[in-house]
Amino acid sequence: MDLTHSLTGFTIPPNYSASQIYQAAKAPAWTWDFVSTKPYSYACINTEVPADSLAAFVNAQINPAFDWDDAVRALISVNFFVVSL
Repeated sequence: MDLTHSLTGFTIPPNYSASQIYQAAKAPAWTWDFVSTKPYSYACINTEVPADSLAAFVNAQINPAFDWDDAVRALISVNFFVVSL
Protein backbone atom coordinates (compact mmCIF):
# COMPACT_ATOMS: atom_id res chain seq x y z
CA MET A 1 0.00 0.00 0.00
CA ASP A 2 1.37 3.43 -0.92
CA LEU A 3 0.37 6.47 1.12
CA THR A 4 1.06 10.01 -0.07
CA HIS A 5 0.68 13.25 1.87
CA SER A 6 -1.09 15.63 -0.50
CA LEU A 7 0.73 18.82 0.58
CA THR A 8 4.32 17.69 1.06
CA GLY A 9 4.52 14.74 -1.31
CA PHE A 10 5.85 12.55 1.53
CA THR A 11 5.24 8.92 0.64
CA ILE A 12 5.36 5.55 2.36
CA PRO A 13 7.41 3.75 1.14
CA PRO A 14 9.77 6.61 0.27
CA ASN A 15 9.82 7.82 -3.32
CA TYR A 16 12.98 9.82 -4.04
CA SER A 17 12.72 12.64 -6.56
CA ALA A 18 15.35 14.74 -8.30
CA SER A 19 14.45 17.62 -5.99
CA GLN A 20 15.09 15.50 -2.89
CA ILE A 21 18.44 14.31 -4.26
CA TYR A 22 19.38 17.94 -4.98
CA GLN A 23 18.39 19.00 -1.43
CA ALA A 24 20.47 16.12 0.02
CA ALA A 25 23.48 17.17 -2.10
CA LYS A 26 23.18 20.73 -0.72
CA ALA A 27 23.52 19.41 2.86
CA PRO A 28 26.31 16.80 2.78
CA ALA A 29 26.88 16.72 6.56
CA TRP A 30 23.18 16.08 7.26
CA THR A 31 22.99 13.52 4.45
CA TRP A 32 26.08 11.67 5.68
CA ASP A 33 24.71 11.62 9.24
CA PHE A 34 21.36 10.32 7.95
CA VAL A 35 22.83 7.46 5.89
CA SER A 36 25.64 6.49 8.28
CA THR A 37 23.84 6.27 11.62
CA LYS A 38 21.41 3.73 12.96
CA PRO A 39 17.76 4.78 12.45
CA TYR A 40 15.95 6.22 15.45
CA SER A 41 13.67 3.81 17.22
CA TYR A 42 11.36 3.77 20.20
CA ALA A 43 12.43 1.45 23.00
CA CYS A 44 8.84 0.65 23.96
CA ILE A 45 7.79 -0.41 20.44
CA ASN A 46 8.78 -3.86 19.25
CA THR A 47 10.12 -3.48 15.71
CA GLU A 48 9.16 -7.08 14.93
CA VAL A 49 5.45 -6.21 15.13
CA PRO A 50 3.95 -5.30 11.73
CA ALA A 51 2.69 -1.72 11.39
CA ASP A 52 -0.86 -2.90 10.68
CA SER A 53 -0.91 -4.72 14.05
CA LEU A 54 0.24 -1.57 15.80
CA ALA A 55 -2.42 0.46 13.98
CA ALA A 56 -5.06 -2.09 14.96
CA PHE A 57 -3.97 -1.82 18.61
CA VAL A 58 -4.16 1.99 18.56
CA ASN A 59 -7.56 1.91 16.84
CA ALA A 60 -8.84 -0.52 19.48
CA GLN A 61 -7.96 2.04 22.18
CA ILE A 62 -10.04 4.80 20.60
CA ASN A 63 -13.72 5.16 21.45
CA PRO A 64 -15.50 6.62 18.38
CA ALA A 65 -18.23 8.05 20.61
CA PHE A 66 -15.69 10.22 22.51
CA ASP A 67 -16.15 13.91 21.61
CA TRP A 68 -14.87 17.32 22.71
CA ASP A 69 -17.45 17.59 25.49
CA ASP A 70 -16.15 14.31 26.91
CA ALA A 71 -12.60 15.68 26.71
CA VAL A 72 -13.59 18.81 28.64
CA ARG A 73 -15.36 16.70 31.31
CA ALA A 74 -12.27 14.48 31.61
CA LEU A 75 -9.99 17.49 32.04
CA ILE A 76 -12.29 19.06 34.62
CA SER A 77 -12.46 15.78 36.55
CA VAL A 78 -8.69 15.91 37.08
CA ASN A 79 -8.76 19.65 37.92
CA PHE A 80 -7.04 20.62 34.69
CA PHE A 81 -7.47 24.30 33.79
CA VAL A 82 -9.80 24.61 30.79
CA VAL A 83 -10.35 27.79 28.83
CA SER A 84 -13.71 28.13 27.10
CA LEU A 85 -13.55 29.08 23.45
